[in-house]
This record gives sequence, C-alpha cells and structure tokens, in this order.
Amino acid sequence: MLAVLSGVAAGCGGSAPQDVTVRWLLADGRSCIDAAVVLISISTAAMPGASGPSTISMRCPAAPGAFTQLVIPAVPAGAQLQGQGVSASATVLYRGQATVPDPIVPNLDLVLYFTGGR
Repeated sequence: MLAVLSGVAAGCGGSAPQDVTVRWLLADGRSCIDAAVVLISISTAAMPGASGPSTISMRCPAAPGAFTQLVIPAVPAGAQLQGQGVSASATVLYRGQATVPDPIVPNLDLVLYFTGGR
C-alpha cells in the first residue's frame, strides 16, 4: 500500500537535502470521493544517512480543491518521488512519480494517474 520514494543523492556539488512541499492532484480532475481514494502516501526508501524507509501519508480530503499537499523532509536532489492514491479496500487506484531537481525547489507537483486497480 505504500509508495516508494527512492532517494539518490546528487553528485559532488549537488544541493543539500531540503524539505520539499509536494502538491498532488488526480490527473483526471476527480475529487477523492468521486475517485474512491481515501489515502495518499509518499514514501522514502532508505536514503543516504537515513536509518530506514519513511512514509508520509494523509487522508484524502473530501472537498474538491481542499488541502492537497504533504511536506517531505530532507529530500536530496535527484530523488525519485512516487505517490499512490489508495482505496478503502487497500487497492492502489492512482500512481505517479516526479524527480526532485537540482537545485531543489521548495514546491513540486506530483500528478497521480488512474491505474484501474493494477
């Protein structure tokens, strides 16, 4: 049920890891209720210096246009963000990914695409 965010540190001279606000949205424009999504998860695989994986999750807001962002702490440049929108029955309905650029930007958009439960 958890997405994986595999962080790869940038080469020499890359940006230091920073907190990144990830703004997510469902690509088809549906609200979470219309799409049957109850949970959004973004996780990190063990990144350099981390003791293990980390997961940031939130309940999907009921109202369209409601708060749709998560803050991912200490993300290195080049990290691959992968997110999931999950149903009440723990089926992954939406997936998406984005790469953290170098230099790191404070806000990053992550579009989640319908998977049909696959």
